[in-house]
Amino acid sequence: MSRGGELHFFDNERIDWDNPDYDAYHTHFFTANTPTNPGRKRGESTPIYLYWRPSISRIHAYNPDIQLIILLRNPMLRAFSQWSMERNRNRETLTFAEAIRSEEERCALRHPLQDPRHSYLDRGRYFEQLKRVYSFFPPEQVLAIKAEEFFQTPDASLDRIGSFLGCPLRKREREHRRGGIYGTALEMTDWLWMYERLGPDICQLETLLGWNCRDWHTPPLTP
Repeated sequence: MSRGGELHFFDNERIDWDNPDYDAYHTHFFTANTPTNPGRKRGESTPIYLYWRPSISRIHAYNPDIQLIILLRNPMLRAFSQWSMERNRNRETLTFAEAIRSEEERCALRHPLQDPRHSYLDRGRYFEQLKRVYSFFPPEQVLAIKAEEFFQTPDASLDRIGSFLGCPLRKREREHRRGGIYGTALEMTDWLWMYERLGPDICQLETLLGWNCRDWHTPPLTP
């Protein structure tokens, strides 16, 4: 995998996309193929590529044979997690209820670009995003996985990923724990408000991918 975590190359609007400098991109990766290690797979992980509209076409122009692995989380919980992250980084002053209800107005200020920081609900509209992916890449080059299944059965998910990539992956040496910090709980009224707007998208996604997202349709347990 690339050095430095998320690279944010294909969503970078400061790049001259008529003549992108791929050499600068490649400096983030380790050594090239060698006689003792031919055909080594390389990859990076920048989640916003799925959401940022021009990114997929730029990735296709870079390498139309690339393989994409897409991890999708319950969109209502994803929105709350993003808001919590922004609050913890002191980049969000609104309450969650205020933030999701003013999202459309705030994001409009960034037009024609998207707003990566305040798009709590919009980034969870996966159906539109997957349709864009499939308009450039055939299904056999795309592996979509539910985040809940990945963390509940990680070894089985890694087997799927290894089969998709055509190379075995090492299993976990120790349990992975996500480190998100939530200073408050998701209110049921906010969950219902989001579900009213995202529920139809979930149904379309289930049809597109052949998934059963019953858990996404179910409100979380409250204390």
